[in-house]
Amino acid sequence: MNTIRGDKFNVNLAPKSVKYNFDGVTVIAFYIPASNKKPVYFNLQANTYIRRGSADNKATKEEIDAMYRDQTFGTKSSEIAVGTTRSSLNETSLLRYGITWRDLIPM
Repeated sequence: MNTIRGDKFNVNLAPKSVKYNFDGVTVIAFYIPASNKKPVYFNLQANTYIRRGSADNKATKEEIDAMYRDQTFGTKSSEIAVGTTRSSLNETSLLRYGITWRDLIPM
């Protein structure tokens, strides 16, 4: 816990810990929420990892650069476009992504 709260990481982390007892064995579990200040690394930028499936792999320079871009400009594709409607979308563009109008109707 001291490592997480210390100055080893480039951003402050706010882990949550929970203590479990399974058949007389104590297990401490930590939940570390995702940071919007990515990349998060330990000591050196070379210690940046990215999750692929169920594995953590060292991030490439390109992946680290993409994290800095997202940090600077945000991930615009996940923001709501205020003041737009379905008619604001171009049907040809949607079809290129394999999306039809029917896909956009909430069930």
